Amino acid sequence: MYKKLWIAILIALPLLSYGQVIDSLSYKNIEFQFSIAADKETSQPVEISIKTISFPDTMTGRLINQLINSKIYSYNDDSVGSNVYSFTGAFLENYGDFRKDFPDNPMSWSIDRKASIICNNNKVLSIEFFEYVFEGGAHPSTTYTLMMLNPSDAKEISLEEILIPGSYDPLHKLCEKHLRISRNISTEQNLEDEGFWLEKGKLPLPENIALTSHGLRLLYNSYEIAPYAMGQSDFTIPYDELTKILKPEYLPSK
Repeated sequence: MYKKLWIAILIALPLLSYGQVIDSLSYKNIEFQFSIAADKETSQPVEISIKTISFPDTMTGRLINQLINSKIYSYNDDSVGSNVYSFTGAFLENYGDFRKDFPDNPMSWSIDRKASIICNNNKVLSIEFFEYVFEGGAHPSTTYTLMMLNPSDAKEISLEEILIPGSYDPLHKLCEKHLRISRNISTEQNLEDEGFWLEKGKLPLPENIALTSHGLRLLYNSYEIAPYAMGQSDFTIPYDELTKILKPEYLPSK
């Protein structure tokens, strides 16, 4: 379908920055930007922006790159592209189907995806994935995904692996404390009264948790614990509050 679209402007800018080193693994930044006038009736172009990272061509580097590419270039969950061009083609094809079904809808589409390093040492490689997408709905969607990897073998590290056994309850307490601080909610105020969704009266841990250079980052996406209008909740618990929660090997060396 996308091959039938009238393409007036196509700009692809791969920008590479080599040789960056943060504590452990070196990597390069890669950027692609496309501005595509997808049909003659729509003055606004389809905008596609990809900012990602690539690691050296080693066994571990290839495994990390495969994982990153599967996140950055997948589309609609059931299709995994291998590169920016297959991803762009799938996005344009979907837009073409949308224009066919809704020819009088003037809305153009856009998507912005980014992968960035938030922690890189000999124990943990933490990656943040960001997506902003507008596909003609009531409002755009913004989603963050955090992931921790072992830099030696590229295997994903779970939250349980970095915690001292039995420390989930104290982590829950710190999570609520810092959510309240980030939202300027006092301990006397009820979170449900402030619009948050609790589980049996308790704030659940977020789906996205990762170590950073400053501490343990906890991120709730829209709709995870509150309505869309309240946005994301994103905060970091500093390492000095985690000495009895994180295993010693995941605390910064003094």
